[in-house]
Amino acid sequence: MFLSRIEVYTYKKAQLIQYISHREKEGVKVFTLAQVEKRGVENSFDDSYNGIDIDLTSAIKLLINNEYSFKYPLESMLENLDGFDEIRFIVDEKYEQELLIEFPYFFSGNLPLEIESEEGPVMSKENNSNLVKRRIVDLNETEIKALFKRIEDDLVGHETLKIDLTKKISEFLYFYKKIKDQPILSFFLLGPSGLGKTEIARIIHNFLDEDSPIAKINFGNYSSESSLASLIGSPPGFKDSGEESDLIKKLKNSNSGVLIIDEFEKANKNVHNFFLQLLEEGKFDDAMGEIFDLSGYLIIFTSNLKKSEFMSHISPELRSRFNGIYLMMELSEVEKNEYANKVIDWYFNESKEEKTTEKVESIIKKVDIKNENNLRTIKFRLRSAFYLTHN
Repeated sequence: MFLSRIEVYTYKKAQLIQYISHREKEGVKVFTLAQVEKRGVENSFDDSYNGIDIDLTSAIKLLINNEYSFKYPLESMLENLDGFDEIRFIVDEKYEQELLIEFPYFFSGNLPLEIESEEGPVMSKENNSNLVKRRIVDLNETEIKALFKRIEDDLVGHETLKIDLTKKISEFLYFYKKIKDQPILSFFLLGPSGLGKTEIARIIHNFLDEDSPIAKINFGNYSSESSLASLIGSPPGFKDSGEESDLIKKLKNSNSGVLIIDEFEKANKNVHNFFLQLLEEGKFDDAMGEIFDLSGYLIIFTSNLKKSEFMSHISPELRSRFNGIYLMMELSEVEKNEYANKVIDWYFNESKEEKTTEKVESIIKKVDIKNENNLRTIKFRLRSAFYLTHN
């Protein structure tokens, strides 16, 4: 514990960049606690520095997200900083009370930092150098019409859903460009596997950019304990600390502003809280304190939950953030045959095989389309039938 409790300085988020610049002119370097932990306490002090400021905001956010397993490592890091007189601790004023409550043995109160701006509010530094994407908000009117036609042509069935989706997209674009009251467009799609939930996102992604992979996080691939780390990375002191999270890697590898969150029913409460904040603010902080801005993105959440299960599993606060919640219905036999013919046409076009009516009929006869509702299964069986027809 500190020899004596000290005061923490609070700042307004919009003025942080100006504060950092001001302190650098005074010969003081500003770090996050994660950066100090990674560099080492001694290495954080440079001969050219008159001191350092340590921003505790990202650390306290972990505790707010109920990551209490991180509290002891955080206390240990604070303990290791005892005795360095050149350190000033700062925190976003939004998290001041939480900091004082969680660390009463270290901090006695707060002192607001008075920072006057010469040019008005300055936004916080954001790590967007690798997140400049083609988003639906970047499309002109002609391109939007072309996108809607692509959705209509490529998504088989779900006619009511397609109509409502295009209306919701148009509504979002209007308000995003006029008043920016909502940073992210999001839909939640429910229903059994294989009905086309992720296909909607892929159609929009391919319209925006066909050459890069779509960004997708599947919570079926993560344990409950690691699900938040898959989004923001591991905090200081834990395995893989300092490494980019799976989410950040996938966002950087994709050139479209589309993100799929698959099997969301397997995510825990901490992940729910993460998306509650992301959909509200359009930004998120990773475990190292970097800020990523997803404004203008489309996020499609999918789940195999039934509608009744969804209402009990997802909090009202999070449900209210989605632009639309839809239950995907099974396709009719006519629609499934339409889907099958699209798949077969694609196989012929890509393989350069000669297409004949006899071949198409032979392929379709090999697949029990009437009694199969999973489109992935239908496609897989059509693939095998296509191969047998040509070999």
